[in-house]
Amino acid sequence: MQFQQVFFRYVTTADVAATVEMGTDADPTSVYGTPGTPPTAPGGAAAANVDNILSCRISGASAPVAVTRIAVATNGPTGATSPTGKLYVWDSASAHWYCLSAAPVALPLNQVVFFDALSPCELPPNTANGRTGQGGADYMLVVTKNVAPTAGQYSFAMTAIQNTP
Repeated sequence: MQFQQVFFRYVTTADVAATVEMGTDADPTSVYGTPGTPPTAPGGAAAANVDNILSCRISGASAPVAVTRIAVATNGPTGATSPTGKLYVWDSASAHWYCLSAAPVALPLNQVVFFDALSPCELPPNTANGRTGQGGADYMLVVTKNVAPTAGQYSFAMTAIQNTP
């Protein structure tokens, strides 16, 4: 098994893999300046220089399965308390990020936490030929630190989970 996207955050001292301090990620309405500015897709995370975005298909490549959940696994220093996070999804039709969790969700260390993902009933048509395309989605995890986080490096892994019929 391999998660599709991994990013790192640090507390107190930067590490080679972690160059962003935990708690400095902002809600996506301010990350890109003007609300509604998306990452470029596919591979939007690299193009927008944002490492906490998972870009994925909304359905399977060879079977009629849909992405129904986003799995997030967290790892950190021994004895650290759980950080929290909110998951957002980008909607290109309204050019806006939408939060999928009303309140921050605890991300316990060494555990997998699941967020519900949007699963469209029908895929949007491909404007080039009128056929239905696979489509894609961008999910952004905004991590917040707890009151007194343990110093060290934290890793966050995200992947899309597909539902089989």
